[in-house]
Amino acid sequence: MSGKDETVFFLDQNTLGRKFVQILREAGAKVEVLSDHFSKTTSDVEWLAEVGRRGWLVVTRDQAIGNDILEEIAVAQANVRMFAFVMGNASKAELERDMGEAIAKMERFARSHKAPFIAKVYAYGKVRKWRDREKLLSTLRQYGLTDDG
Repeated sequence: MSGKDETVFFLDQNTLGRKFVQILREAGAKVEVLSDHFSKTTSDVEWLAEVGRRGWLVVTRDQAIGNDILEEIAVAQANVRMFAFVMGNASKAELERDMGEAIAKMERFARSHKAPFIAKVYAYGKVRKWRDREKLLSTLRQYGLTDDG
């Protein structure tokens, strides 16, 4: 990562914590952590709106976040770019390895896919689209939450 890179990774409470922060920072990434900006009682819907406004890349282990309709709507409305690690029963060491592998791939994905989106990150840092812009905006239209019909 270059020093001019404006990418900010935002880790929620479901991410591995200090070790993930360390891995990202050692790779040259700027990292923000949920607990530094929001209280423990702040709902996902609330912090998603602010993080989306700031343009940060969300990194989570909360595999269900895109399955809750209110959270999916919040992702869409706030133009969130989200990466969900979905390695099931992976060990902490495997997750740390995969985070290291995924950093550049997540940045490339974020640059080549228009927000909002939810991508899944698999073993060895493989990044794949899960909910793209069209799907998320379709959800907004379905619930009458957009003017573009």
